[in-house]
Amino acid sequence: MVRSKDPLIIEKVLGLLSYIYGNAIIERLKGMNIEIEYNKLTGRIRHVYINGELAFTSRASDGYLLPTSAGIKYVDNEVIIDDEAVKYVSKGMSVIVKSVLDVKNSAPGSEVIIKDPKGTPIALGRLLLSLDEIKSLKRGIAVKVRKVLKFEKT
Repeated sequence: MVRSKDPLIIEKVLGLLSYIYGNAIIERLKGMNIEIEYNKLTGRIRHVYINGELAFTSRASDGYLLPTSAGIKYVDNEVIIDDEAVKYVSKGMSVIVKSVLDVKNSAPGSEVIIKDPKGTPIALGRLLLSLDEIKSLKRGIAVKVRKVLKFEKT
C-alpha cells in the first residue's frame, strides 16, 4: 500500500465521493489535508484520510467508498428514526419501516447515517427502500445496519 497526496488521485477520489454523496461533500472537504492510500500494483483505492483521520474505506466487492465513524461528519445522507428504535439499532439490529421518521439526501442502495430525533448518530447502514416505499409499507426492513457507532446517551 502506498499513501499519496498526488492532486490527480485526490481529484479522482473527490469525483467519486461527489458521485456517491453529492456535490456538497466537495465544499466540506475544501482546504482539508487529504491523503489517499492505494494498492500500487492495481491502483485500487483502499482508504481516504482527511486531516490524518481515516474517513472513508473502500468496500472490497465494488470499490464503493464507505464513511467511517470519523468520516460521517462529511456526509449528509441520513435516516432519522424514532426514540424507541434507538435501543435496538444501537445493538446492531436493522431499522424497520415503522420506526423511520425521515430520509434525507439518500436513495435506495446508498450508505446512510442513522440518527435519533435529536440528530445524534447511532449507526451506519445501507438504505434498502425509498422514502415513498417506507411510507407505504407496514412492515419490513428499511436500513440494514453495517456498523454501530459509539455515542453518549442523553
